[in-house]
Amino acid sequence: MACDCAVCRSTDPRNQRLRPSILIETVTTTVLVDATPDLRTQALRVGLRKLDAVVLTHTHADHVLGLDEVRVFTQASGQPMPVFGAAEALGDVRRIFAYACTDKPRWPSLPCFRLQEVTPGVSFAIGDLQFLPVVLPHGWVEVLGFVINGSVAYWTDCSAVPPAVVEAARGIPVLIVDGLRHREHPTHLTIAQAVAVATLDDYLAERLPDRRLGFVKIDVQGAEAEVLAGAAATLARGRPVVLVEFWPQGIRAMGGDPLAMVGRLLRMGYAMAVVTREDPGNLRALDGLAALARIDLGHPQAYANLLFRPDGNGTGRG
Repeated sequence: MACDCAVCRSTDPRNQRLRPSILIETVTTTVLVDATPDLRTQALRVGLRKLDAVVLTHTHADHVLGLDEVRVFTQASGQPMPVFGAAEALGDVRRIFAYACTDKPRWPSLPCFRLQEVTPGVSFAIGDLQFLPVVLPHGWVEVLGFVINGSVAYWTDCSAVPPAVVEAARGIPVLIVDGLRHREHPTHLTIAQAVAVATLDDYLAERLPDRRLGFVKIDVQGAEAEVLAGAAATLARGRPVVLVEFWPQGIRAMGGDPLAMVGRLLRMGYAMAVVTREDPGNLRALDGLAALARIDLGHPQAYANLLFRPDGNGTGRG
């Protein structure tokens, strides 16, 4: 609100930002992590019809003020909605949503919550989902992150990742981690700090130390330069083919330099080609940075998919 930056004024659907909730579904269980003020919009967008529980990372307004929306599920089931969180978070829920934290709400249309306290470091189950809560600093307060079924780590809204939390997620194949912007922020990780938490180099060294990576696709809405920086050893050692979304407006919005990002790969001895929408199998070779002028990227939402292949002689063209 009240902002005229390129991202806020963008018509690109990738810039239509909603506050962070995640929905976890298995065949039998559906769990919502955090309930943002945008929950109704999010639920309609994904066609949410069933909800077994809500898990809270913390109770800042952008993570909890959508809890009232779960009334549609408590009305349909006739049962209270289980809400899991740390003791302090549940105290906030009792204060903010006192009308829903009773055995029988005053009006039939009101939601009803069954509050379930969780303990950091102690796993709890919701259906066939296992949650391991871990403590993360979020500026001057503490919030919860979760390792879910030993396969996903979710660390939203954090300003650091303590070593013990890194250990709890070691070997986890999917990491979702905070990364607000390039500039320093008192309560959130920057993009560079978030990439430092789990780089491609570290991931491969830990999980696939003897495997050679053959192909890398990078499409992270303007943070491609950070991913490349965290994959320097992988690119130098394995020489994989790299497909990158080149969106200059997004890269600049994240504080990066689009030509510097491309130049990094060219200096490593990669040859560059553009993949066209009309004929993805027909690669149009581009000779160095100057050739990018051939791509029509004048519009703020214009982009190109660039394919980088080792050119075989170890000499880049930049």
